[in-house]
Amino acid sequence: MISQSTGITLFQTSSQNIDRLVSFYKATQKAQKIFVVDVYTANVLYELRQLGNNRLPYPSPEYKDIKVFYPYFMTQKIFNEIGEEYAKRFSAFHMSKENLTQHQSEIVMCVRPSMYFDLGKCSLQGGTFIYSMWQGYRESEYQKRFEDKLTRLHFKTKFLHTSGHASIEDIKRVMTGLNPQRIIPIHTMYPDDFLAFSDKVEVVRDGVEVNV
Repeated sequence: MISQSTGITLFQTSSQNIDRLVSFYKATQKAQKIFVVDVYTANVLYELRQLGNNRLPYPSPEYKDIKVFYPYFMTQKIFNEIGEEYAKRFSAFHMSKENLTQHQSEIVMCVRPSMYFDLGKCSLQGGTFIYSMWQGYRESEYQKRFEDKLTRLHFKTKFLHTSGHASIEDIKRVMTGLNPQRIIPIHTMYPDDFLAFSDKVEVVRDGVEVNV
């Protein structure tokens, strides 16, 4: 999909969905294009990389195909509420509106509805918009205005399924089907609730090392 796009490729996903961001980055590499993230997402990737012991791509000399876009309102908010260093640390990898316009067919870029104003100044000539979040968010007027704007700019919209959260019945079905020796709940606010699902559930508190 990305390699076949003749214009810019825009995709929308959560900046905290690291697996999804990395998947889009790898697809961008395969298509031999430039990967662009906003300054907030760049800071998320940077901070996670600093935790060490990982090869998470982030804007740096090591990843020359990653650039950073500075949406006006987002950048001002970072300057005013978080700190100047967080806004300026990626200056060397800045993707300006002019460069975005000039090289749009070579770019895959993470976007969000708040960038509506900025994209309108880039003279985009169509392309592909990939929505990769829960479909329910698309019912909001905020999201609809954003996608309507892209439609008027001659973008083709594609939806890539995001699994979201499994239902309780689906979780029980997986437990029964796999019949594992141990079940350790993760990524949940209510791990103790899993104790009622199976006598193989083992609740592990944050920070406790587990051998598997």
